[in-house]
Amino acid sequence: IINSDCPAPIDSKEFDNMLNKLQKHSDNYRLKYLLSKLGNCYSTSQIRLLTKELNNDPERYQFLKQVYPRVTDQSNFPLLESLLSTQEWKSYFLLIMP
Repeated sequence: IINSDCPAPIDSKEFDNMLNKLQKHSDNYRLKYLLSKLGNCYSTSQIRLLTKELNNDPERYQFLKQVYPRVTDQSNFPLLESLLSTQEWKSYFLLIMP
């Protein structure tokens, strides 16, 4: 199922540039940087790579919650639950999806 609001993810070159910039930012700035990029559309696999660059469950959850509407293949989004480490955050994650 394709997200009609976000039918195609950003191209791989643009994504690679974004990931490289993210990795150069300090840990404290990474979430802010990602939240500034919510105008783009992403595949679930791209979101996995970006989320792995965040340090903790609260940051990961906040990003996942904000980015969900921008995911092209929302049917694969539940696979990202494994990025969260505690059951508490995993249960919050399940509430993101309708």
